[in-house]
Amino acid sequence: MIGEELLRYKKDQKYLTWDTETCNLLLLRGFGDKKKEDGSWESRAFNRPWQNGFLRHSGKTLLDTQEHWIKWEDPFEVGVQAAIITHFTWEEYNRRAKPAKPLLEEFEKYLYDPEYINVFANGAGFDCHVHAIFRQLVGLEPDYSYLKRSICVQILHKAITLQCTPPKIGTDAWVSFLFKMQSYHTRQLKCSLKHLCEVYEVPYIAERHHVEASYDTLITKEVLDKQLFLIEI
Repeated sequence: MIGEELLRYKKDQKYLTWDTETCNLLLLRGFGDKKKEDGSWESRAFNRPWQNGFLRHSGKTLLDTQEHWIKWEDPFEVGVQAAIITHFTWEEYNRRAKPAKPLLEEFEKYLYDPEYINVFANGAGFDCHVHAIFRQLVGLEPDYSYLKRSICVQILHKAITLQCTPPKIGTDAWVSFLFKMQSYHTRQLKCSLKHLCEVYEVPYIAERHHVEASYDTLITKEVLDKQLFLIEI
């Protein structure tokens, strides 16, 4: 069949849609921080993830959803604006948080699995760097190799609107495309996840957005489901 290589026709393709909630709204510091003698990174990063949610699905079939609250042993601060937007409270955090490294290992079991295509919103501009900070803070080097198999729904929206033809997923050209499109901004081209839900007619609950990482992954998936029929990838 013509076009059978397109993702819209691959009903058994596995996807990992993920999102993070962080201590601040901007990346700020976190890269190039000092390493300690044991090889781990000194926890001076002003931003770090405290929640990581991911959804595994095969085509439109949901396989699993997880929401991890990440326990950091050293003290850290959550910015005022970030706490308001995410409804962060120390009471809930202390009740739900679990040790960081096992949670990262569980997540990366799928992130680096070549059978999965990774999906996010603003991942090329934010979440991939937050993931790198996460790795640094548990003593690992950043590893962006998964980006060759990653789709950002905001970047797809730009490509659909601008009628761009993306390169093939899984190539260096695809990664270049992600970051070039990430840096392209105009006032007329809105790309917030809330706006994408409006454009692609995905039900949106404001009270859950930025509060539950698992909810953000669900609406990101539903946006992607619509986009795949509007662009050839």
